[in-house]
Amino acid sequence: ADWFLRFEIPWEKLPTDLLYKLERPSPKQRREMIRLIINEVTGVCKRPSKKHLTDIARRIVAKYPKSLQDVIEGHIIITKKMMATYYTQRKDIIRGMETEKIRREWPFLFEMPGLQAHFRALTGVQLEGNFLRPVLAQIEVAKKDTKSKLPEMPGLVLLLLAYFGEDDKQMFFQVDDTCLPSEVPTSDLPASPCIIFCGMRFLLTASRLMLSIDKVVVTEQQTNFVEALLMMFASYYCLNIHYPSELGATLEFLQRYSI
Repeated sequence: ADWFLRFEIPWEKLPTDLLYKLERPSPKQRREMIRLIINEVTGVCKRPSKKHLTDIARRIVAKYPKSLQDVIEGHIIITKKMMATYYTQRKDIIRGMETEKIRREWPFLFEMPGLQAHFRALTGVQLEGNFLRPVLAQIEVAKKDTKSKLPEMPGLVLLLLAYFGEDDKQMFFQVDDTCLPSEVPTSDLPASPCIIFCGMRFLLTASRLMLSIDKVVVTEQQTNFVEALLMMFASYYCLNIHYPSELGATLEFLQRYSI
């Protein structure tokens, strides 16, 4: 379990030209460095945890802090890890592995960078938070006209659901402000991907969100609605889940703006 403490950064295996440029590497050279290091890591441990990779990333950054600081955030490493194991993930998903087991085996799949990487490999599309920009522009005009400051993205999704006559309770589930993930009444959740919002008032004012899939809470601390929405949408593709008939029109609309 403590293999990562003994793991030696394989500096000697890096190309000479890359070693000379580590103080100011190009994006391509940084990607090459991460690829080589990830290959070494997975040779020791097939499924390293985020804790393990973060520790290794800190040691890399400590040697070249100015040029490699963003690696510590884990996004690059998580993306490379996801790509290195993508086909194994797909095999587990296609054969019908339960969501809870997928979450244990592939925890990065339920974090934003990992889910984005898997979605991109599956669909060829880079899923970003601005995929609804044309519609948001119209909402900005409406906000100025009405002098309303309601949050844009939650309001947009609720507007779409209302427009198509679809049930928002199939996409959003309300719990108390203080509700812990273990206290969510999972038997009441829809089986399809669902955003759980904490607060007794309304989705538009919720400060904490969770994501459930197959009645399993898979993301416990989410404060960014756009990220929660993107993860919910991407999970349909990444986990081979059919759109529920109750949300078909809204999800099809979101799909047209993202793919």
